[in-house]
Amino acid sequence: MGICSACARFGCAYFANKHCTFGSLDDGVGMGHMINLNRVRKQEQRKEAARQAETNRARFGRTKSERKAEELRKAREKNLLDQHRIDGGDAS
Repeated sequence: MGICSACARFGCAYFANKHCTFGSLDDGVGMGHMINLNRVRKQEQRKEAARQAETNRARFGRTKSERKAEELRKAREKNLLDQHRIDGGDAS
């Protein structure tokens, strides 16, 4: 009999990796089980948010070595600027 289309589509936790005892919704035999549409909607939103987060990490994320290099570059720039500072007198 296999897994019913609802279990296959929405990933029903109870029937995962088991044969659905309620029959298939596609073949018209048996009775489908009830699913909470709010739960399904939220699961889909979580999956979409995870996909978006993965995309953002790939686009905007930096490796540890890149962050360290940027930190060193900023420290060198600050040090160079401080070496050229004219002490004494008003800066304005």
